[in-house]
Amino acid sequence: MGERGPAAGGGPPAVSPADEAAGGREATTGAGAGEAAGGERERAVAAALELYRRAKESGADLSAGPCLAQEAIPGWAVDVAHEPRQPVDDDPANQCASYREGRATHFVELDPEGNVIRVY
Repeated sequence: MGERGPAAGGGPPAVSPADEAAGGREATTGAGAGEAAGGERERAVAAALELYRRAKESGADLSAGPCLAQEAIPGWAVDVAHEPRQPVDDDPANQCASYREGRATHFVELDPEGNVIRVY
């Protein structure tokens, strides 16, 4: 139960916040990718990037891959992780409990630099 979504490894390359906001390559993978409507996915990514910006401005240390929001928008958690995954990413203390427990059905995963890793 250590993973959040698609199996580790082989994921898409990260997308920079600027590219994602400009409508760059879609960062969606995994079996649940088609479940979320495009507009909802875009709102979730925008919310994730804003939460990331605020966390960085406040001086938060994101190197351990913390959960940024249990629910950024209804049903969507925002998590920080590494690409490729590191052991710290599988520590439940660094994962969004709302997703692990099924309260959030989707997540946006950002790397510690704010690049979108995956939208699931």
